[in-house]
Amino acid sequence: MLKTKKKTHNTNIANMKTVIGTQTDKQTNLKAMKPSPKRKVFYVGRLDQQCTAKELSEHINELKIETSAEFRVCIYETDSAEFMNAENWPDQIIVREWCFNDLSANVVNDLKSKRGGGVGVFIKHDIKYVVNDNSAFDDENVDVLCVDIESGHASSRGVLKVIAIYRPPNYKFEPFLNKINLILHAIKPADKTVIVGDFNVNLLDNDSNDSKDFQNLLFSFCLEITLHQ
Repeated sequence: MLKTKKKTHNTNIANMKTVIGTQTDKQTNLKAMKPSPKRKVFYVGRLDQQCTAKELSEHINELKIETSAEFRVCIYETDSAEFMNAENWPDQIIVREWCFNDLSANVVNDLKSKRGGGVGVFIKHDIKYVVNDNSAFDDENVDVLCVDIESGHASSRGVLKVIAIYRPPNYKFEPFLNKINLILHAIKPADKTVIVGDFNVNLLDNDSNDSKDFQNLLFSFCLEITLHQ
């Protein structure tokens, strides 16, 4: 399982080199969008496979909603200085180094000694977090990953704790329940906690003793179960 020191792993986008274009006296098809309120990014899905980006853009324009365009551009490193020269870009266009996730983050389990399975957590690049290395989250039979989200997403006395758990279907339920009990005892009362994963327990089976025991344990720690059938 993952063993790592508590430190912030993600790259801070504020530290990435950024320039804003200043060029105003050259003819170009590139232009910056008008100043606007804070933007939000949306996912548009369940479109027919024949739909194109152009058709989606035309539909949004018909709604009289203004959009902006962004591109990821790959160039030779030797051309970086020229590319990052603000005088080479039209006024107000933003050019910034691409923010890659730090691969040392290890926000996945170390599965080198295992077959299959594993858990992971996807975290937005501008959110600060640490991987919790408490021994309660370390187990040879159950995959557990705990991520503590830092200030701004937590309460004044605790943190937002996201715990991802995978129980292999062939792992006996009783030791798994004991493991969950240890994990829950490792959580501070002030922490806001979200537990997700694949427990291989049918929580919709009201006649299952495993399901009842699992839910009763969670309820005893004031955790509410959310299910989508």
